[in-house]
Amino acid sequence: MAESILFGVAENIIGNLGSLLVHEFGLLAGVTDELRKLTNKISRIKDVILDAEEKQVTNNAVANWLNDLKEVVDDVDDLLDDFSTETMQREVMTRNKMAKKVRIFFSKSNQIAFGLKMGHKVKEIRERIDSIINDGKYFNLIPRASLGETRVRSRESRETHSFIRKEDVIGREKEKNFIIDLLLDTSVKESISIITIVGIGGLGKTALAKLVYNDDTLKTHFELKLWVCVSDDFDMKKVMENIIRCQTNRQRDEMETNRQRDGVETNRQRDGVETNRQRDEVETNRQMDEVQHDLRKKIGGKKYLLVLDDVWSEDVEQWHDLKSLLKDGAQGSKVIVTTHKQKVAEIMGTSKPFVLEGLDEEMAWVLFRQFAFKKEVKTNSPGLEAIGKDIVNKCAGVPLAIRAIGNLLYFQNSESEWLYFKNTELSKIDQEGDKIFSVLRLSYNHLPSRLKRCFAYCSLFPKDYEIDRENLIQLWMAQGYIQSSDESKSLEDVGNKYFMDLLWGSFFQEIGKNEYGEIGYCKMHDLMHDLAVSVARKEGTIVNVKEKENMLTKPVMYQLALL
Repeated sequence: MAESILFGVAENIIGNLGSLLVHEFGLLAGVTDELRKLTNKISRIKDVILDAEEKQVTNNAVANWLNDLKEVVDDVDDLLDDFSTETMQREVMTRNKMAKKVRIFFSKSNQIAFGLKMGHKVKEIRERIDSIINDGKYFNLIPRASLGETRVRSRESRETHSFIRKEDVIGREKEKNFIIDLLLDTSVKESISIITIVGIGGLGKTALAKLVYNDDTLKTHFELKLWVCVSDDFDMKKVMENIIRCQTNRQRDEMETNRQRDGVETNRQRDGVETNRQRDEVETNRQMDEVQHDLRKKIGGKKYLLVLDDVWSEDVEQWHDLKSLLKDGAQGSKVIVTTHKQKVAEIMGTSKPFVLEGLDEEMAWVLFRQFAFKKEVKTNSPGLEAIGKDIVNKCAGVPLAIRAIGNLLYFQNSESEWLYFKNTELSKIDQEGDKIFSVLRLSYNHLPSRLKRCFAYCSLFPKDYEIDRENLIQLWMAQGYIQSSDESKSLEDVGNKYFMDLLWGSFFQEIGKNEYGEIGYCKMHDLMHDLAVSVARKEGTIVNVKEKENMLTKPVMYQLALL
């Protein structure tokens, strides 16, 4: 089992305590002694955290023991903040010789008072840890080492392009052609035809819809092509505004492309992307009647293809109203709806729902090989292939799960390693209800703690939120999640490495590039977002404000980030 978040926090605290002892900025002898004892205690208890994390699943007493440990570790973190603040204040005092009041405040007597106060705090925390260590003896916890560092270093040589290309959809050609035939069917008599794609999370419903949406066959067949992500928070006005915005942005892009071709400076070049965002904000502050009028104006008389992605709402009345508005398009207009829910498909569809199944064994194996094998590793080993196919079968043909497990096994190249994974960790999945979610959690369990914290933090974003890469890294830095022992690397560089590790592991999905051609924006798959929420709640370090605003407790509030 890889590092837990608690394991990583404890490791960071040990490093910070060691640094504090090295500098010893005028600490009293008693305080220094207590800090050394505290460092030794945390080092001892850190070694058994991984075993405790695993045993807590079936042992409530161990789970309660871990909660007590988390509380005291948080208090040690606060203690270190106090020492850090004291250090900065003393640096101000020594730099500014004119600050007489500051020098008076930091007189010898005040330093002694601070030392005495902190000495009592350190001793009290150390005694609490002693008690926790004694309680832990009853659980026969086994010291374990971390494997996270080795895995991440091995990954640095991996090529990035083959895992972030949106067009890499394996084994869906038959399904794509079937949907395209439905879209090109001119025998449909309804003014608007709605095709629903339904299936469990992770099957690739959105990927299939994109494959269809971008197919060259449809370029001349539809006058308008529109894509709107609906998600689970359905708001009819918002959906209509997004349809309008999608069409408006397409027109702007076409105009700016023409202006660039003619050598004319564009709005985006002159004013920046924020100009369009400001216009979009203005568009949202309008009355319902005005929005309906504008929607009719945008699609009226035009044959369009509209994709409504990730629909959850079962509100029959709202969908009936929206369908009525969409009928203003020309004959032959088509709508594709992707959804997890059979009932939504029945409510919205004008024909029999298209039920997306998992990949067949052959295609599932092809996809797995793409993610699990390094170029230099031969994939024709009979033993490795047999074990690998057994592992793939556990993924039930779900591409998201196959990619996640393939990424995980990329670090392990021998038959013995794959067999151990299959017989130990993967065998536990059969005992759990949601097998696909369990597979994804298994992938998360093997992340090093620094990446676990960064991933769990992303639970604060709404589902289907377009996450700006640079902003996300700054948020991680503000939380203190990014650390580097290499002075030649900035925190931003380390943060970019964290981001790419999560992207390569299929925890993020690339959705757009920045002006330099680099990955600029990403999303989290619904199931990955659910996983982030699940682990964040379990760790008790991050809380979703909308769902938990009445349940916030003091230990978690200071870590809460509002978006």
